[in-house]
Amino acid sequence: MLWPVLGVLLYTTFTQVPLIVGALVLLLPDDPAIRLGVLLVLLVPCTDWFISFTYLGGGNGARAIAAAPVLLIFQFVLLPVYIWLFMGDLAIELAVGSYLLPVFLD
Repeated sequence: MLWPVLGVLLYTTFTQVPLIVGALVLLLPDDPAIRLGVLLVLLVPCTDWFISFTYLGGGNGARAIAAAPVLLIFQFVLLPVYIWLFMGDLAIELAVGSYLLPVFLD
């Protein structure tokens, strides 16, 4: 069972299809922290992997490097939208409660 699950996760990571991520999230336990963690991992690919696999696949490595900053900006802008779409206001409450609230309590 492990290899098919890893295959689906890798496919989802590299294709970045939000609909597939949404379907996978439905299969997770009903724990918002786990769901948020999986969304963060699957919706924001590692840029170094993208550049490395472009080069290894015979693609244009220079263009991949040049496109990386633009892609990172798009990821940065779209990630909160995707998380809100998949988790609703719960994601905002999680972020405020776990990051901002301790700052104000100290």
